[in-house]
Amino acid sequence: MQNKRAAFTLIETVVVLCIVSVVGLSGQQLLPSKSADAWVTFEQQFDLAYEKARQRQLYMGQAFAVIAQGDAVFVDNQRVPLPAGWLARYRMVECRRHYVKPATIMMWHADRPKPVRLVFQFGGGTYELQT
Repeated sequence: MQNKRAAFTLIETVVVLCIVSVVGLSGQQLLPSKSADAWVTFEQQFDLAYEKARQRQLYMGQAFAVIAQGDAVFVDNQRVPLPAGWLARYRMVECRRHYVKPATIMMWHADRPKPVRLVFQFGGGTYELQT
């Protein structure tokens, strides 16, 4: 005997719902996290402020400092805020005309056991953000 109604059976409905939920959940995981976006923004702002201070230093011959304190990093008195929830231990890095004193600025978040490091290498002022 054939079914006269053209409708989905229960098993077909369950299969379709499973497929839709898997696609929906995996789509959310593929989107970049807000935390990653916040670090990209911080890195861009820091890089801009640091390069501006280095250029000013080359033309005027004055030393400047990078100071980490609380929820911000100050580059030659220009404030670069850290992402929300991150804190930096007080640290001052001297940037003189011909070299940068090697140092590491460490930043912590309550939800993450491993700190993020801003490492300045000895010499020409190269730095690296280690997440």
